[in-house]
Amino acid sequence: MKATLIIVGGFFAFLAIISNALWLQIVLGICAVIIFVAAFTKRTPKDDVR
Repeated sequence: MKATLIIVGGFFAFLAIISNALWLQIVLGICAVIIFVAAFTKRTPKDDVR
């Protein structure tokens, strides 16, 4: 699961780099940061159900 999130985050970051629209770079960059944070924090939805 973590590897999938890292790949998806990298894909968003790559799209942000190659896109030439500034708002799109900002949106994709924020999405990539959120995905990387979700990948590297160890909390999963299973941990929340306690």
